[in-house]
Amino acid sequence: MNLTAITELRRDWERTSHSTRAQTLLFELAAREPDIAAFGAKTLPELVVTGELPAEQSTIESWRITAALLRQFHLDQLVGLSLIVRLSPGLIAMARSFGWGRDAPWADVDAFACDLVHSTWEVLHSLGGSTIAYPERTILRRIYHQLHAQRRAVHRRSAYEELAGEWTIEFADPHPVSVLEELAFALSTKRKMRRQDLQLIYRHRVLGLTFPELAATSGVSVRALEQRSSRAEAALCA
Repeated sequence: MNLTAITELRRDWERTSHSTRAQTLLFELAAREPDIAAFGAKTLPELVVTGELPAEQSTIESWRITAALLRQFHLDQLVGLSLIVRLSPGLIAMARSFGWGRDAPWADVDAFACDLVHSTWEVLHSLGGSTIAYPERTILRRIYHQLHAQRRAVHRRSAYEELAGEWTIEFADPHPVSVLEELAFALSTKRKMRRQDLQLIYRHRVLGLTFPELAATSGVSVRALEQRSSRAEAALCA
């Protein structure tokens, strides 16, 4: 399967990775990162693409090279391009797990590939400058969660619209009150509730976000969110 955006990215890499700019960047990376210097790559492709030498040839673990590149992400856009190329086997495997985008919200393989590359760049940008042990796992997991959340949101919206259409036909209300208005009225009498608890109820009960999705964006564990939600709803009904 040919993912156009990734193919184009690889072509850009081939054009720039042997340039004077790339060689200068390699020298600067080696000056900033001891692991890259110790690896001893003579060219940027040797560092990025063939960065997994047998143990007897290198004492630097592969993930340390990725971690060093991630720390220097903001040094040059070519560093980000290098990271995407380095992660491409994992990205292709992820594309397979998503059926190559044969499902909403992607219209086709090319649309999925563009979104995959865009999500990868966003994740790299958010983590750039930080030090992460075994970064490939962390980066790929965040990309997967981001794409999965997009797909779930579309499926949930479609199901809601279909169900809402049935309700409109069968249970039409001549004086409808929106869910948000009902929630606002209920919450207005609960002044002692914490703002974050009210937001949790709204996002879970009104927007329909699951606790794993909420945990991924808030940094709070699923268990903690479930306990907070139970306490908040008990207070709301008191």
